[in-house]
Amino acid sequence: MKEKVKCWEFFQCNEQECPVFKSKELHCWLISGTHCRHEIQGKFLEKIEMCLECEPFKRNIDVDSIAATLKVVNAQLTAFRHMVDERDRELEGTSMELALGLSEVFQALKKIASGDPDVRIPETSQLELMTKLKHMVNLTAEDLGEIVDLSHEFAIGLAEHFDVLHRVSQGDLMARVSGTARVDLLGSLRKVTNEMIQSVSREISERKRAEGALRESEERFRQTAALSPFPISIIDSDGRYLYLNKKFTEVFGYTLEDIPTGRDWFHQAYPDPKYRQQVLSAWKGDLDKSGALEGRIREFKVVCKDGTLRDIVFRPVSMDNAKQFVTYEDLTKRKRAEEALRASEQKYRTIFELAASSIVLVDGETGAFMEFNRRAHENLGFTHEEFEKLKITDFSVTEGPEQLMRRIKKITKEGADRFETKHRTKSGEIRNVHVSSKTITIQGKDYVQSIWRDITEFKQTEAKLEDMFTQVKKGHDDHLSILNMLRLGIATVDKNGRVTFLNQTAQHLIGKSLTAIMGSHWEALLHFNVHDKARLKDLLRHPGKARTKLQAQVEFAEGRRYWMEIEVQDDPRTPDRRIFFLYDMSEVYDLRRMLEDKAQFHDLVGKSKPMQAIYQRIQEISKVDWTALIEGQTGTGKELVARAIHFSSHRKDKPFIAVNCAGLADSLLTSQLFGHRRGAFTGAVEDHKGFFEVANGGTLLLDEIGDISKNMQTSLLRVLEEKEIMRLGESRPRKIDVRVLASTHRDLSQEAAEGRFRPDLLYRIRIARIKLPLLRERREDIPLLVASFLGQSRAATGKPVKGVSREAMRILLQYDWPGNVRELKSAIDFATLHCKGSIINAENLPPEIVYPRYPRPPASDPHEAEKQRVLAALETARGNRTLAASQLGMSRATLYRRLARLDITSVK
Repeated sequence: MKEKVKCWEFFQCNEQECPVFKSKELHCWLISGTHCRHEIQGKFLEKIEMCLECEPFKRNIDVDSIAATLKVVNAQLTAFRHMVDERDRELEGTSMELALGLSEVFQALKKIASGDPDVRIPETSQLELMTKLKHMVNLTAEDLGEIVDLSHEFAIGLAEHFDVLHRVSQGDLMARVSGTARVDLLGSLRKVTNEMIQSVSREISERKRAEGALRESEERFRQTAALSPFPISIIDSDGRYLYLNKKFTEVFGYTLEDIPTGRDWFHQAYPDPKYRQQVLSAWKGDLDKSGALEGRIREFKVVCKDGTLRDIVFRPVSMDNAKQFVTYEDLTKRKRAEEALRASEQKYRTIFELAASSIVLVDGETGAFMEFNRRAHENLGFTHEEFEKLKITDFSVTEGPEQLMRRIKKITKEGADRFETKHRTKSGEIRNVHVSSKTITIQGKDYVQSIWRDITEFKQTEAKLEDMFTQVKKGHDDHLSILNMLRLGIATVDKNGRVTFLNQTAQHLIGKSLTAIMGSHWEALLHFNVHDKARLKDLLRHPGKARTKLQAQVEFAEGRRYWMEIEVQDDPRTPDRRIFFLYDMSEVYDLRRMLEDKAQFHDLVGKSKPMQAIYQRIQEISKVDWTALIEGQTGTGKELVARAIHFSSHRKDKPFIAVNCAGLADSLLTSQLFGHRRGAFTGAVEDHKGFFEVANGGTLLLDEIGDISKNMQTSLLRVLEEKEIMRLGESRPRKIDVRVLASTHRDLSQEAAEGRFRPDLLYRIRIARIKLPLLRERREDIPLLVASFLGQSRAATGKPVKGVSREAMRILLQYDWPGNVRELKSAIDFATLHCKGSIINAENLPPEIVYPRYPRPPASDPHEAEKQRVLAALETARGNRTLAASQLGMSRATLYRRLARLDITSVK
């Protein structure tokens, strides 16, 4: 708060009658009803320039005092105006009274002159002169003769009076009635008239001086308003803004051009229609009968020109001519501070009252309670009124009054303390209390604020917990021993994936102690391949109930590998933590692998002796990069064998490309295998890599190699021998590193003997060879194949088909399967599609399998037997080769190759 200077120190005033003299509550020295107002305040307008530069005046001034001062100044100006108006009215009244009185006098004199001695006129008048004049007329009427003698002189005297009054009315204030007269009345009248003229002259001079002072006061007022630290405006009776000071524009941003009228101000300062209507209603309600707003203070939220919202206090003062003088005070910062303070106080009070512990404020000298919350008197059993009369020493059990007061004083010196004590409640019960105290200084006086936390139950529970802890620790040790004896690895990780616990089995699997890996991330301990690691991370993102067990091979330290079954559960105590259950399934997987190795190898399915021999042969061939020839009828799985060789070899991470050589022209096959350069032939719009380049580093399968031409055979032989290719349109060869596998359903030895296949190419591609058996030659594999194909069909269709009935399996085992494994796959897909339940019955199988029309031909002539089967299928399909191919369990392209090989040209 700024220091105020007392008025008598500034003006050296010693007037004892001044009500503010030596007062403790100092107000502005311009106060109504005081000596200062009449003696000092009268000099305010003359001293305004001095006051604006005066430091004491600046320190004293505030919104209320300047408003009061300006109100007094306005009152002085108004008084000046009223004084001038009053003099004008008095002069006007005097002239009128004089005119009326003279008229009565002249009428009476006229009658007297006509000889009427009974003339009398009322002698009452506001003018003493006129009263005497009327009295003289009445006396004259009594002595008519004397009046007649003096009438001439009196008339001349009156004429001179009227002439002087006329000159005065024209503005000649120097005119005077002169000369002497025998009539006393004219002498008195001359004296009164001259005195009246002199008085009027003084009044007019005083009026001119007052008007000059008024103009000077208005100019000084404008200077004062311009330098005012508060926004100021003046509004006339029509709502027009006549004046805005500089501070107004600084605060609100508006100028007189922005708000020429009150309507403009209301629409810009209050853009919200509802709020604007509230403001207008408030102003209208404040107007008194005369339309003034004297002394009515309002607070509104005003939108400034830049869009900011301010809290403004309006202080209107009514001026003359129905004008309104309004001062404004910006309370925005104070409002925000007050709101923050209120919110803080409310928050503190809410916390104070709703606190679970007792909170008390104690006088550091007497120990009396200065303040306490509801919990304090409730915990001790006293009512609010009873608690107000107590002291801190009234219910302490552990320490006596003197000892406790010494502790209180010690706290006030040291600032804080924590200790345990015992309190006695109103009912006499002893409660254990933990006290946290600190010193608070309020207005120079020290108080001790304490928080009492009742720990009676805690103390009672603490003893029980010690016994329970002993039992729990023993149980924990027992459980830990059990966990360590289990062949189950258990690991816990926190929300960041850091290891917090490992049992002994898990430590044995990982090969490190708990202390060595504590805090390490689980990814640094459990090494998966990329696919399994992604699956485990995905499991961790799912909720506990949605997680499944993960089966994966895990690599630990020193290259040790285990087949693990990993289950992840949420820690029931802390949901953010995870528990890993590690099941060592290596032995189970080894046994399963031994069983599966007999029934399945990569995508090949079968446990028959021919298939076991095939698996063994694949493993042997995959160890070297030699070319291999895969022979077998259509549908026996030649491409699957080629894939198994590739994925069993060291090239498994490189590409595997299968190319069907049947039915392709040499030019197209050459472009597909070796690639071409842009512009090498019509349609070659860009460079193209061949399959040899695409499979570089991997394996290339040439399917149905027996169907390629002699020229292509020559090109392939050169590629196999030189390990390089040449694109069409290029002259420079390109080195390649590709393992070549070939497959065919033909007898290439017979083809070479008949001159249709190059013998040297045959020798080159059959360094290793595998001949696949027909499906009917390994019927024991049909149930395994059916189960495998059924799983694939179930996944594709979404049907819940679980198995095959005995009758349907009997039919499948007895069928001859000319289309081999491919035909079996087609039959299972057909049956799954037509099955209505969960078991495939005989009626769900394809009709050509249930009622075969093409019995197995004698094994003595397989070439002729196959020809008869194809002819029979074409005859049944009435020449429709697509339908015939479907019935034979082969593709349409394969059927065309069979027709060409068997020399079948037409069907009757």
